[in-house]
Amino acid sequence: MLCLTSGYSIENDVIADGALEGLLVGPEVARYKAELNDFLDWYALALDRHLADQSNPIALHPERVLSLAERPSLMELRAGETYPAPLRASLSSEYGMLVRGKSLLSLLVRNTNTRIGQPKHTDKALLEIVAARPGELLTRLSDEVVAALAPLLHQPE
Repeated sequence: MLCLTSGYSIENDVIADGALEGLLVGPEVARYKAELNDFLDWYALALDRHLADQSNPIALHPERVLSLAERPSLMELRAGETYPAPLRASLSSEYGMLVRGKSLLSLLVRNTNTRIGQPKHTDKALLEIVAARPGELLTRLSDEVVAALAPLLHQPE
């Protein structure tokens, strides 16, 4: 039996279950949305390239993708390449489930850690907080894992 996350990865399910975008306040919201849009611009191009040739990476850290020094070369179209606008539109409407969860979590942490004098978030701490109070997605996944393992755990010796 396969036990699958609802989103791209467990991090996507954690972000959704924990409503972690709700941690953003004030100017963090606009900055996060702007950085997410820039990241999605790159991710659509990177995913299109990856689907054509799996040696093309889609797991670059958002710090690299958003870097003013690296971004131009990452976004430069190659000979004969066109920007995948339909893919970009799909990713934009469903980014919470379709985009690499580790990347989304990094963007959230990056944008919630701008408050002077406030505690800083980490990806691991956010995962632990949501795991302690799982929502529908993580509960479903946990139930599936328990059901899949139950026959193995209850075999007579």
